[in-house]
Amino acid sequence: VLFRSRGLGVAAAELDVAPGSDDDLAAVRERAADVRALVVDSYAWHPDALAAANELAPTVAVADLGGAFDCSLVVDGGPDAEPPKYTGSRAELLLGPRFALLSRDLWELERPAPPPEPSVLLTFGGASGRELAQLAAAVEEAAVARVVVVAGPYADPAEIRAIVPGADVVVAPPTLTPLFQTSSVVVTAGGQTLLEVLRIGVPAVVVEIASNQAPGIAAAAARGAVVDAGSFGDDAPARVAHAVATLLADPGERERLSAAGRGWVDGLGARRVAERIESL
Repeated sequence: VLFRSRGLGVAAAELDVAPGSDDDLAAVRERAADVRALVVDSYAWHPDALAAANELAPTVAVADLGGAFDCSLVVDGGPDAEPPKYTGSRAELLLGPRFALLSRDLWELERPAPPPEPSVLLTFGGASGRELAQLAAAVEEAAVARVVVVAGPYADPAEIRAIVPGADVVVAPPTLTPLFQTSSVVVTAGGQTLLEVLRIGVPAVVVEIASNQAPGIAAAAARGAVVDAGSFGDDAPARVAHAVATLLADPGERERLSAAGRGWVDGLGARRVAERIESL
């Protein structure tokens, strides 16, 4: 469904099996006779299943939680991806933002010009909108700027508008790139969206909304590429609003963050990974 919705022009089979199960592996085995490589992007595929798949064809595991893998390649483009995270793996490791799998529209993207008026974008991907709206309300009160909130697929736009009526609410856009390009500051969480923001070069205030995001956020902050606003909690709105207002008042710091992000994430990770898969 995802492949078709994005017009990628590839065949897609929908399997009525549990991901990573014996039935899933059997379905892959039926289709593996003529393939040059298998790419697995699923938390459900345990190491034994990946090792079994690797016997059928060179198998590439797209990962982010670490662990020991027995396959051909492990790809982790996260900010915190380092070899110790995958100790014990019998696989070639493609780690760090150099191998971040970003969409085609970010490969050759020019750095956007600053917007004519201050604008703050808040997005937490597929998370609930209530927390994001609480942050937006605090930002709106603390900063003189246009406030834009992205309502993801699991958020209720009406709830967001009720909490922060002065904000512009964008509902589940197909891509965030145009919104990033017209923002002075982005408030986001520590997932894939963070890598997109770094690539585009928009200064980011980052909030941890899941514990597995903490190492990546810490790594990006240690590199001087983001402002780490800590984890979401009762005082998060005040922390985020203060960080946003401080950045809006300091164009030099915004410029430094932008350059650090773009210097770290060049957007060409998908090409590098594809070239390595081609050579397996």
